[in-house]
Amino acid sequence: MYDGGPSSTPLAGLEVLGPLDPPDTLAARHPTLGPCVIQRFDGPDAPTAAEQRSLPLVRAHGRGILPGIKRTLGVMPTTSGGWCLVTSFLPGVSLDRAERSRFREAPRTLGELGIALLHILEGLHRRRIVHGRIAARHVIIGSTVGLVGLGEPGTAMPADDLRAVGALLYELATGEPHAPGAPSVFSQRPELGRALDEWLDELNRGSFEDAAEARAFLHAVTGSLPPAGELPRARIDSSTRPTFRSPSQGGSESLTPPSSEMQARIA
Repeated sequence: MYDGGPSSTPLAGLEVLGPLDPPDTLAARHPTLGPCVIQRFDGPDAPTAAEQRSLPLVRAHGRGILPGIKRTLGVMPTTSGGWCLVTSFLPGVSLDRAERSRFREAPRTLGELGIALLHILEGLHRRRIVHGRIAARHVIIGSTVGLVGLGEPGTAMPADDLRAVGALLYELATGEPHAPGAPSVFSQRPELGRALDEWLDELNRGSFEDAAEARAFLHAVTGSLPPAGELPRARIDSSTRPTFRSPSQGGSESLTPPSSEMQARIA
């Protein structure tokens, strides 16, 4: 990991505090920048320098797929000859460790989660980056919705990412893993209606050209998903969706936080 030694970047003096969830990230603190998170690329297949991956991929790591990212701070060398990405940090928890029953009790919030993940994938796929490893342990829930654990380039296709989001939403809705021939959501949870099944059917048929089409369809059906008990109706608007901003628009990609309602219902 980064040893805190001299650096030509403004990150000299970075103090490593310890591991985070997921395990390939570390908590850190900078004397002037405050809390940071470090994602290491020290494995046997890791690049030996940041230049071995494209700048869009570095930005994607910094903005789209780390927990609660505010902004990318820099790329640092590691003592093993690899490199790591340092970003500012807001805390979050991986979905496999969160109280997942709340998504079953508030199906509209489940739809909002899917919308957020698909919006992240829009930004990645536009840059020809496929996540390839979407699972509950790689979804971060906090003041933003984020993804971690990006797979190696060339190991998956964009359609694989979309199907993985569908499988994740199915599991959250039913409590059962999704597999070919799995029973419909409606057959297990008739109170949800058929809206989610309609979206899953279109997804599994390959009807969506890209993540944007999948998100638009899910957005259209989410309003028909019932709220939980006395919880207020969730807003489905731009404030609930992570959005990307290109460097030409004044910076690298960014995530906008979910609405206060969504945060309260998934915290």
